[in-house]
Amino acid sequence: MPHKTYFLKIYYVKSWSKFFFQNLVGYNPPLKAALNAHFLKGLDFPVILPVGLFVFQSPWREKVWGGILTPYFREFEGLSDLWKEISQKKALFETVIQDLLRLLQRLQRAGVYVRDTKANNFLIRPGKEPLLFDLDQVKFFKRPLSRRLRAKNFRVLQRSLQKKGIPESWLKPWFEKLP
Repeated sequence: MPHKTYFLKIYYVKSWSKFFFQNLVGYNPPLKAALNAHFLKGLDFPVILPVGLFVFQSPWREKVWGGILTPYFREFEGLSDLWKEISQKKALFETVIQDLLRLLQRLQRAGVYVRDTKANNFLIRPGKEPLLFDLDQVKFFKRPLSRRLRAKNFRVLQRSLQKKGIPESWLKPWFEKLP
């Protein structure tokens, strides 16, 4: 049987009662992230689906932790090098930004508000649709997103791309025409 590698994201939960109460009303981050990923996959969006959830109590303190287990993709290892390459090669940047914006606009038309649209929350694969992950901050609306929410998504993405070293002159033409 081949060995699989997984990524583990841990969330702090104040107490067991709070964990169970939050799960019942749908606000607990590990459960919410998993449900959001499965819902988005059902809407035909490219997501990294979680394979498990867990809860444990710290043996050292009276703290409860929850988490989500997702498959690990080898492409994660080369992301920092890829971002350096993207910031130096305009043609590669054009491919990546087109893929990112196309996915984000498709989400927005479907009424999906991914609050945390930083570049680090997409697994970039040049020439392919980016994969979404870290989906605990998603809201669903019955209609396309308002202009205000679309603009907020784009501002967050633009700022995170600037932090990745993408030149402002490259970003400006792409983001000045967006809401």
